[in-house]
Amino acid sequence: MGTMGTAGSPGARANDDEPVVLILTRQHAEALAALLARSRSHNPWLDAVSTQLPPRASDPKVFSGPSIAAASVFAAAEAVVAGARTDMAAEREAEHVAEAVATTEKVAMKAALMTAKAASLERDRKADAADFA
Repeated sequence: MGTMGTAGSPGARANDDEPVVLILTRQHAEALAALLARSRSHNPWLDAVSTQLPPRASDPKVFSGPSIAAASVFAAAEAVVAGARTDMAAEREAEHVAEAVATTEKVAMKAALMTAKAASLERDRKADAADFA
């Protein structure tokens, strides 16, 4: 079982509102639901995950106590989300760097062209001066 959502195509620019798909076994879903029910943080992302779990899995009475496995599933889910956010940030940073490199290349090419034109004009000016001398 898992939450349903759509993920962007590879290479597409991702944003923080883009759905994330989690695939969980029934036992992991119940453990995650129990941890979310006990969580005191009111994180919109965690609330959204909780609403996508089946009703029985979201019932805190179904799961009678914290376990190492449940905590492990929750920690793994948080790590996956953190990794995805890091990847999205790195992708955005790479786009900015690529834009900066392209701009720098254009500026360098313009500067080289202007330098070549200036050198040509200077050669022509010196040639003209030598002809009149």
